[in-house]
Amino acid sequence: MATAIEGCIFRTLTSTSELEKWLDFLAEEFREKGTPRQYFEGHVKNDPCFDISQIWVVEKDYEILSTLRLFDRYVSVDGQPVRMCGIGEVSTKASTRGLGLASRLLAHVVAILKDNGPYVIGCLHSSREHLQKFYARRGWCPVAVNFLDAKFGMDVSSIAEVESQSDTSFSMSSAHRLHRVDWSSRDDVDAVSALYKSSTVFGDGAVQRSMMDTREQSYWQDWIGTSRSLVGVLARSPQSNEPLAYSLASSYHPGGDPAALAIQVAEMCYSSGMDAAAHHSVLCDCLLSSLQSQLRSVDRTQCQQQLAVTVSLPQEVEDSSVGVFRAVLQRLGVAALELHPRADNGFMFQVLDSTLLPAPARERIASSADTAAESHLFTSPPTFSRLDLF
Repeated sequence: MATAIEGCIFRTLTSTSELEKWLDFLAEEFREKGTPRQYFEGHVKNDPCFDISQIWVVEKDYEILSTLRLFDRYVSVDGQPVRMCGIGEVSTKASTRGLGLASRLLAHVVAILKDNGPYVIGCLHSSREHLQKFYARRGWCPVAVNFLDAKFGMDVSSIAEVESQSDTSFSMSSAHRLHRVDWSSRDDVDAVSALYKSSTVFGDGAVQRSMMDTREQSYWQDWIGTSRSLVGVLARSPQSNEPLAYSLASSYHPGGDPAALAIQVAEMCYSSGMDAAAHHSVLCDCLLSSLQSQLRSVDRTQCQQQLAVTVSLPQEVEDSSVGVFRAVLQRLGVAALELHPRADNGFMFQVLDSTLLPAPARERIASSADTAAESHLFTSPPTFSRLDLF
């Protein structure tokens, strides 16, 4: 239903024929940020949960002035799947910014979601502090997601050595073998999916991808597998071919600096039946294999003598695993490894229907003395994967 405000209407898109106009709008408004049109095309094409009615716009005289999109997900709260509405693609036409269009659109959509469902909680993310404050003033509560940044320098000669190694050359044990995840392979996708479901690493805040029902395979192959610059490494038992662990990582050059490489380890999951030693070995091998793959894309002629590398790890990685990782890096000529805990406060939540929350979460919120109910939504800092970002 369209709502008229000051000559504007707030509505959802109603047909796929309107998509091209919307994608053109996003490409133009995100041009300065450097996000290409293909990125938003992928968000539509590769999301098996996409529906045209998830796209909201503010229009005047048939021109899009502001927009946002809803993403249908399930997230774990107290071990139970809870339907979550992700909000993304938020943007406003440059010439109409400052008029409160995005704020009004967001409030309008949230009010409808609270009245009509079917979502229990909402989530959005912003890496910019002024936008985090913007959302906080509108009832969104930041819930920190913790990471561990490992920073080190690599000589150009070490990079060349890493590039020349085979994918399994870093293996610290004969008890597993590594290979690149083939997202077109049903066997690989099923293995990764099974590890994700049974992982002891992911708890509250993890997106329940199994709730996609018949769409789960498509979610893994199309949404996860097509993420930009993603490298997936899978470890299997040489004897039984049983999946033991996997890691998923992506990379970029911060600020476009060719002498700096940032690697985001989005996920590291392992079999719950593995002992600690095997766990550390497999995770380190997966991480080093991902690092190797990312280093192969580095232009060494632009690095002068050394490449500054930052590897962002999930906070759940155990200290002993980091110790093994440090020892292996020393074999590659890395003399010093600095570890820096970091909290990402850009994940922001809002409860849309508290009656549908699991009983423990309702009790935590009810007994809370503060007004930010969402700060008590999870029992511990959530393990929200960047791969599910919208």
